[in-house]
Amino acid sequence: MTTIFRSTKIEFIFDPSKFLGKGTGLGYVLGFPKDISWDLRSNLAPLPPRGVEDPSLNTRAIDSSENGRFAVTGYSRLGSFKAHVRVDPKALSQTPPPYLLEKDAFNNESIRKHWAWVRKVKGQLGVFIEISGVKQGLYDFALDVAMSNQAHDDFADFRTMTAYWSGDAAL
Repeated sequence: MTTIFRSTKIEFIFDPSKFLGKGTGLGYVLGFPKDISWDLRSNLAPLPPRGVEDPSLNTRAIDSSENGRFAVTGYSRLGSFKAHVRVDPKALSQTPPPYLLEKDAFNNESIRKHWAWVRKVKGQLGVFIEISGVKQGLYDFALDVAMSNQAHDDFADFRTMTAYWSGDAAL
């Protein structure tokens, strides 16, 4: 297995829930060298197409997963991958569950209208972690991706994982 980590550690010296607007968070985007069709299996909900007005942003991650583990697995003719979305244990009760963007969602006009960061990125798969409700403290969020070693060369050349900050802060 080849493993790639994208970790984002944030220490808030203030109470961000007082300053960050709803829909503020981290977007992790995966890109592959070829346009690959995936058979995806995941316990992640799709990114709400109505943006911050969507009622699902009021749920808490701890209510969405029995053990706080969120993942997506992809299978294709070129190989497979598993992505584990790490939500800081302290943040589980303060944030909505992470959301998934599948390939077609990057071009969905409703999503692009309500989520500005999606207009800025290109990729085949994305994960968004909304963090506007977290309290003061140190948090660790991440996307860990493991890929099969027997993957086709074009797939194994995968090296694109980018993190984006999204949202408004009234600082």
